[in-house]
Amino acid sequence: MVDHNDNAPQGGDASAGLGETIRVARKARGLEPADLAHCLRLEPRIIEALESEDYERLPPQAFVHGYLRALAKELGIDAKPLLAQFDQRSGSEPPRLADFESRPPAQISVDSRVIRYSTIALVVAMIVMMVLWWQGERAETETDSTAAMPEERIEPASEPLDYDFEQVTHSDAPFYRAPAGTGTPRSAEHARTDVAQPDETTTAETPPTETAITEVESATSDEPAISGGDAAIRIVASDEAWVDVQDSSGKRLYFDLARPGRPLDLAGQAPYTLVIGNSPVVEVYYEGRVIDLQPYVRDGVARLELGN
Repeated sequence: MVDHNDNAPQGGDASAGLGETIRVARKARGLEPADLAHCLRLEPRIIEALESEDYERLPPQAFVHGYLRALAKELGIDAKPLLAQFDQRSGSEPPRLADFESRPPAQISVDSRVIRYSTIALVVAMIVMMVLWWQGERAETETDSTAAMPEERIEPASEPLDYDFEQVTHSDAPFYRAPAGTGTPRSAEHARTDVAQPDETTTAETPPTETAITEVESATSDEPAISGGDAAIRIVASDEAWVDVQDSSGKRLYFDLARPGRPLDLAGQAPYTLVIGNSPVVEVYYEGRVIDLQPYVRDGVARLELGN
């Protein structure tokens, strides 16, 4: 806000017009229209319209009254003559104030249409919500009753075709791959297959040889085979545990589950590498001595070497 100058006029000239009064007061302060508009935070076109008395470019009367009061305060002149000249020359009358004391305020009664329609809409909405809730409960009850009913057995449209499939069974004996050339017996199932299916050099009338019969009897034994020579390692399990045993040549002596009641007797070239899962249920004997697995156990798996 620009400071008021002591030489600024203290009143307007009654004979001068509104625009001339504002122009003279502005020039006496040494201000341009843009400077005065900046001080009052108005657009320059408002100042120009007031000085030229172009009322068509001005906003409504209530706004112009506020502009004139702020302008008179800034220029140090009386605002009343400016307001009177503006009202007289613009041909506008002050807005008429409503007489609130001459009539009592409208009272909302039961007969009011707003209350009546609002009540009806509320009742209808409540009825719709109750119907939707009832339908949902009914659908849920029907779903529960349908789920509780036993499933109906669907009969085939026609009798099934008479197919005859050969049932194949497998032995539960642990898989054991014997070293090549040791003559280790194979499982009973493989032995029976060799006996039942002759090769190209035999005929159906040729009876099984004594060697094949001996192979079958050896395969049906419950004790696991020894890889050759006296057993250096004996593994006894009280429950199923995975066992992997290799000798120094890298030959895998055993790679399968150890089952309770079936001790494993293994021999090869020392030293031996052992990996035993579920070690708490396994006992290991090396050359007749019990091996404590606890120092070699990590996360339930024992990894150790024997015969170094």
